[in-house]
Amino acid sequence: MNVLLRTQAPRAFSLAKAAQANSRVSSALFHTTTSRWAQEDGKTIYGKDLTPSSPQLKKFSDRISVKLDDSELLLQSMTHKSFDHARVPTNERLEFVGEKVLNMYAAQHIFEKFADIDAQQYEDLLEQYIGKDALAQFGLDNGIEEVMRWKPASNQKDSKIGLNTVSAKAVSALVGAVFHAQGAKNAKEIIQKHLLAKNVELSQ
Repeated sequence: MNVLLRTQAPRAFSLAKAAQANSRVSSALFHTTTSRWAQEDGKTIYGKDLTPSSPQLKKFSDRISVKLDDSELLLQSMTHKSFDHARVPTNERLEFVGEKVLNMYAAQHIFEKFADIDAQQYEDLLEQYIGKDALAQFGLDNGIEEVMRWKPASNQKDSKIGLNTVSAKAVSALVGAVFHAQGAKNAKEIIQKHLLAKNVELSQ
């Protein structure tokens, strides 16, 4: 079982994780291909030129071993509601489904693998497995910023925060898309392979 015991305060642990996530987001923003940017009302729009047939989408899906026959559904899972004023299909509904599926299988995994833990430890493990930072880390580690369509909020001063949030939502939506198109078995396999196989730290 990939578990490390830790005694440090949860807040200190959270701050360390936040710093790591911030570093990953900064790197992702720096390396995002400039040809995919567009400007609208002085704000950068990401993924403006992406289409269902864009090679970036296939490369991304191959990288994470997700095979969706419907490339339009894949692109929809990567499309945040901020993109094009939601005039195209967005990932909101897929994200909602994916979030529930993630919670179900992560909760099952923790229940089966960790005996005699209290409620706080349970929540802590859920956060490590499928919290926003965990989902964003998985996405950014696999180049999700190259296939997302989104626009930072007009009142958002730090685009790094937006990228972290939008990346996590896109990962949830991707799980929702797999669940919708291929069923529970395939969705569970993806979650187990990419999110539940990591090392975690169990607080005492």
